[in-house]
Amino acid sequence: MDSFLSDLRSFGYTTIDVRDAFRKAKEDTQLYYRTDHHWTSDGAYLAYRTAAKKIKLDTKTAYDGTPSKTTSGNALLQERIRQRTGRRDKNLSPDSRQNYRNSVIYYADTKKKTTHFYQLDNLKKKDAYTVFGGSNHPMYTIQTPGTEDRTLLLIKDSYANSFIPFLSRNYRRIIVVDPAISSRIS
Repeated sequence: MDSFLSDLRSFGYTTIDVRDAFRKAKEDTQLYYRTDHHWTSDGAYLAYRTAAKKIKLDTKTAYDGTPSKTTSGNALLQERIRQRTGRRDKNLSPDSRQNYRNSVIYYADTKKKTTHFYQLDNLKKKDAYTVFGGSNHPMYTIQTPGTEDRTLLLIKDSYANSFIPFLSRNYRRIIVVDPAISSRIS
C-alpha cells in the first residue's frame, strides 16, 4: 500500500490514507462488520472525515438526518461460512447498519434511476452489503440538491459503497467508477 500510494503521489495525485485514523479508532469504534469484511457506516464516516480534512471539505454537511439502524443477519461473511461448512456460525451475531438519506442516482449499466441510495430490501439477501447502492456497478452518477457546484470523479472499490453517501453533500455531481467491475464487463 505504501508503494502504491507513493507511486500515485509521484504522478501528482492527492492520496488519502485512512490507515492511521483506523488504527487510532479501532479500540473505540467498530470499523468493520463482524460478519463482513467491509467498513461499517462508522468506519466509512471516519474515512470520510479523514478525507475531508485532507481535501478541505465541510463535514457539517456530510449527511442529512439522523442515522437509523437496520439489522441484518445475512451478511456476506456469514454466508461464505455457511457455503464452506454447510452450517451457520452461531457465534457470529448480526450487524447493525446505519443508513443516511441520499440523492438521485443513475446506474449506467442497468439504465435505472432511483432516489434511494440505500436498498433496504437487500438486507434480506445473501450479500447484505448491497444495501449500499444496490450492487456493484461499473459506473454511476449521483446528482445532489447541494449548493456546492462541484463535480467529483471517484475511482473506487467496494469499500467506498458505504463512504459515498457522506460525499453527496459536498458535491453537486459525483461520477463513480469501479475499475474491477468495469473490467469484468469489457
